[in-house]
Amino acid sequence: MRPSQQGVEDAFIGQPLKSGIYSVKSGYQSAMTAKIFKEEVSTVISPVQDARKPIHLAVQQNFAAALEASRNTICLPPSGVSVNILPWICWQLWITRNHIIFKDRIFTSEEVALHNISNCKFHRCFSDASWNKDSLQAGLGWIFSSQIGKIGRGSEVQEFVSSPLMAETLACRSSLRHALSIDIENLRVFTDNQTLIRALNSKLMEKEIFGVVADIRNLSALFESISFNFIPRSENFEADHLAKAVLRDPSSSTFTFPGQAQCNRPTTLTG
Repeated sequence: MRPSQQGVEDAFIGQPLKSGIYSVKSGYQSAMTAKIFKEEVSTVISPVQDARKPIHLAVQQNFAAALEASRNTICLPPSGVSVNILPWICWQLWITRNHIIFKDRIFTSEEVALHNISNCKFHRCFSDASWNKDSLQAGLGWIFSSQIGKIGRGSEVQEFVSSPLMAETLACRSSLRHALSIDIENLRVFTDNQTLIRALNSKLMEKEIFGVVADIRNLSALFESISFNFIPRSENFEADHLAKAVLRDPSSSTFTFPGQAQCNRPTTLTG
């Protein structure tokens, strides 16, 4: 177990449980019954069906064809977004549907539209780690992107890392520090470790990474907005490549940001 670097207070953790919290199941499965699923999803889908009339792509083609065709469309002013916004709209509708089903929370159409625009203006961070069980070294890598493309990246090696989970958690913490140093205010963090995402997005307390997760939460409070999201490993290959490369050659560690040349980093860290 690696302690927090920011002096987080000790906490009671249920040792026999992986989650660290002793409680009954949340009732998630009951919310997924066919009746609730059908009724609540129809509440979200109906506005989409009504919106088909003024949207020519949705009227003339099926959804898959419309999504493909949207790659060549332009989002007009005054949205301030230059990228294809349709995938973000679909993603926000899915999130809204989940809020209705699992949290009994309803959003207005104006709120959903505003979230769509905000999501397109977010910076994204993809982090990953590569762990050597013999040396207990870990290579950490992360990449920042925006609607204009890649804007920065970082990688480093850390010593005395106990597991792949700890390595992934350390990569996430390092990426947040980098983001703050280049004045990123709105960030979506993506990692392919589901255990880490569960720990960050809930009150579950993973014993091994408790201290580092506490650091991540403290750093998160310094952003205007931030979220943590799972991404399949196959879609996180660039950060994975950075992590593996720096583990093989610690001298290749990087710290780059917009408008600046690459900065050299210490080859190994133990914090």
